[in-house]
Amino acid sequence: MLFGDQKNARWKLGLGVYTPFGGLTDWGTSWTGKYSLESLNLKAIYFQPTFSYRISKAISIGAGFVYNAASVDLTRAIPVSNGSGQDGQADLKGNGKGYGFNAGIFAKPSNDLSLGLTYRSKVDTKIDNGTAIFTVPNSLATSFPSPNTFTSQIPLPSTTSLGIGYYPAKNWTVAFDFEYVDWSVYKSLDFNYGQTTTTLQNTHSPRDYKNAVDFRAGAQYQATQMIAIRFGGGYATTAVQDGYVTPEAPDANRVYGTLGLGYKLAKRLDLDVAFEYEHVMSRTQTNIESNLSGTFKTDVIIPGLSLAYHW
Repeated sequence: MLFGDQKNARWKLGLGVYTPFGGLTDWGTSWTGKYSLESLNLKAIYFQPTFSYRISKAISIGAGFVYNAASVDLTRAIPVSNGSGQDGQADLKGNGKGYGFNAGIFAKPSNDLSLGLTYRSKVDTKIDNGTAIFTVPNSLATSFPSPNTFTSQIPLPSTTSLGIGYYPAKNWTVAFDFEYVDWSVYKSLDFNYGQTTTTLQNTHSPRDYKNAVDFRAGAQYQATQMIAIRFGGGYATTAVQDGYVTPEAPDANRVYGTLGLGYKLAKRLDLDVAFEYEHVMSRTQTNIESNLSGTFKTDVIIPGLSLAYHW
């Protein structure tokens, strides 16, 4: 959302609500790695109010605040069984929050070219008083206090992006984008329980991520005043190093392609439809902590639909 006269005002105030990180992974309850993970639903919803100021016709600057509303729901099997041979279960649920900032500069040195540089800071997201439920045989109930509580902290990385816009003809816009993501801040995934026993201990799982980059390009053709056609693609490197691949993030280098259609419903109201296909390259790994071995292959299909109202 944008507030202020879009054409003439030197200042603008906008609000973005989006999910830069997170996702749903569900492996089921009977696969080989069930003691590492059965399912994970992680959401990071960023609320980002941003103020911008136009210094001149060619240069604008902006800065703002980032608030992250996060949630996690993780289940895994416990290697103990009841009389029916069923595994024990651990279910961890919690909500958290984190804070950061963003800043950027936009330049339009000519009618045919525009440049944008943005920075979004690291957001340390902390989960306090999460709920941990353990389902185990009655004989082991004292070893797995339930319901229990837990705390955890996940550092979501800073992102630096450089974008280039080129306008070769009246109806065409071509864009190039480079993104650098500081994943090296993610060293480990830790869960600290409110009640521990000799069997149930706090966990420290190494992650040791490395920084990653993303290259993207796309184009838009303004077919009519009402309709815009978009397409593009890109290549991204993984942050997960050899030996640290886990079922929660079976990541690898990836390629992807996108298609989109924009339709102006009214003077200030836009409808956008998008489709993205990602191919995550095959990767054979053995995790250094769990010794879980396997070959991971992933294909992702992401449809999208948005409404934008310009104040």
